Amino acid sequence: GVWDIVLPAAPPGQLNWRYISGVLALETRLREEVPELTKVLSVADAIKAGALIDPSGIPSKRLRDIWVHKGVEKMVERMPGFMPALLGEDPEAPGKHYLRIMLRARERQPSAKKRAMIEEVERISREEFEKMRRALPRMFDDADEVQVTGFFVLLTNLIDSIVRDQWITFGFASAGIGLMMLVAFRSLRLALVALVPNALPIVMVTGVMGWLGLRINMGAAMIAAVSMGLAVDSSIHYITAFCRERRGGRTVDEALDRVQQSVGRAMVFSTLALVVGFSSLCQSQFVPTIYFGALVSLSMLGGLAGNLVLLPLLLRIVMRDRTAS
Repeated sequence: GVWDIVLPAAPPGQLNWRYISGVLALETRLREEVPELTKVLSVADAIKAGALIDPSGIPSKRLRDIWVHKGVEKMVERMPGFMPALLGEDPEAPGKHYLRIMLRARERQPSAKKRAMIEEVERISREEFEKMRRALPRMFDDADEVQVTGFFVLLTNLIDSIVRDQWITFGFASAGIGLMMLVAFRSLRLALVALVPNALPIVMVTGVMGWLGLRINMGAAMIAAVSMGLAVDSSIHYITAFCRERRGGRTVDEALDRVQQSVGRAMVFSTLALVVGFSSLCQSQFVPTIYFGALVSLSMLGGLAGNLVLLPLLLRIVMRDRTAS
């Protein structure tokens, strides 16, 4: 995972050794106190590495600053395309310059560990920037602040948000589908019966993932609401056909038998077609897409089993004492 620390800076021609030494001190703390970081690198490292002697050992402040200016000029000359990404002007705020410290960390880590690492990097960065602000009061404005950003941070926050919200969206989806079933069938019993065989496989799939210790990613976190919406279609057809047979004067068992032979067969083929389609996602090179395709397919197969086995049993239980209407 690649991410960055963005530090307010002076224009390239006005950088001095005190600022560069502050950046180096920040990097040293990051390497020592955050061992999970596999790489910490910035322009300051290149300036120090290009020096014949350690600039901190030069007694003259002016000579140290001159060495910094020469180092920046040399990097601009050798890397004209890349240098503005490391030290350049903010295109949205002319006159504001920023220095970028590039970080790398292993992407495949538990989300909690990532968050703790990001918070630690933010804490160290704020502390060291405050030291730099006190040492160089004329270089920074009161509004200047250090920022920790990048794809690593973005994806960590995105996954956390999706995982946190998955049960909220599942709850809203279930409530919305239940309300539609209540309006369609005008029966609270049938509305609840339609939800059970579709929600149960999703709960079972996510529960098994927890027992097996499988990690939740973006693909796995989205299956609950999506699978619920796909699987409930079969329940609607099944219950609609059942109610039609009951209105025709057939008993509960006779109605279930006819629906199982007609709608049940159609449910099998339609679900298998969807499973084949979603299973093709398993050929992707993106791991969350593989998870999504595989888990949605499993949830839909579980929903099919629920609609063919559990749904008829529930209908027999709730309708056994009711006469045909």
